[in-house]
Amino acid sequence: MDCKNKKIMLSAYRDGELSEEERREIEKHLKACSVCTEELKEIQKLSSLIKEVPEIKTSPQFEDRLKERLNITPELVMLKQLSRTMEEIEKKVTEYQKKAYPEIMTIEDLSFYLQISIETIWASLREIPSFRVGDQLRFRKGSVDEWIGRKETPHLYYHPTPLSFEGRQEELSLYEPRSYVGHSEKSQN
Repeated sequence: MDCKNKKIMLSAYRDGELSEEERREIEKHLKACSVCTEELKEIQKLSSLIKEVPEIKTSPQFEDRLKERLNITPELVMLKQLSRTMEEIEKKVTEYQKKAYPEIMTIEDLSFYLQISIETIWASLREIPSFRVGDQLRFRKGSVDEWIGRKETPHLYYHPTPLSFEGRQEELSLYEPRSYVGHSEKSQN
């Protein structure tokens, strides 16, 4: 790096904001470069002078006039606070959802997640992506979400050509629940 690039980093060096490698590089350069060493001394003097300047207390009227000039209205201040609050709420909701619905779910978790009964899940087990760990049935949330995406039926809500009553019944019958695996129609009667 040349002196120009080093000078840019001097303030960060003084404030301790550089990585270990960058810090060593600057220190090596400072040993060899009197110009940058003087620049660093000037930065340190300026920093000391700034610390010595007493804090100026402004009047509330000054702050009001400044806000007015900057077009900062009480509504804008409230809007910014509300925006920050909403961001915090969204962050907490996202964290809650991650905790509430883990990536790997039990059948009970899936029942709660899909808002359907465990019996319905058992009946749809051939369709719902799942895997076994020993004798335990598990569901990967991402796979279930993909499956839901494939199952969504927007054509039931909008059909380019109107269907007759019989046509609607036939289309809806495709989505009727199937019988339990291992159970016959006779055993259900």
